[in-house]
Amino acid sequence: MASGIDREALAMSLARMDPQQHKIVGGLLVVLFRHPTKIHDREWLLEQLTEVVVLAGDFENPEAVQDYLKTEVDGLLNGAMRIFGCVGEDLAPRAAEGLTLEAVMLQALTYLGQSEAAPKGPKG
Repeated sequence: MASGIDREALAMSLARMDPQQHKIVGGLLVVLFRHPTKIHDREWLLEQLTEVVVLAGDFENPEAVQDYLKTEVDGLLNGAMRIFGCVGEDLAPRAAEGLTLEAVMLQALTYLGQSEAAPKGPKG
């Protein structure tokens, strides 16, 4: 299956992220995997991202959250959406068996470099 996702570019962009950004992307991925039919709704995505940022961050006030989102929104959304797509491609052969949230998150964490337990790393 040909991938439309540049996995090398994804790896490079994730390598440039700090731990807080990884935490936010991971949190957003949990939401995306729970509600996969909503990924094309940009307003919903931005609302979810904002909630995750507030929960994951240590912001003093709403303006600090807004400032953070203004500078980071594209990188965070792009990272999460690309990982979401890669995980879909990686696990497609197992989809008929049924996939759990745990299985998809373990695969997603391989992209964030946080999972030693995942049985198979990202396609490369």
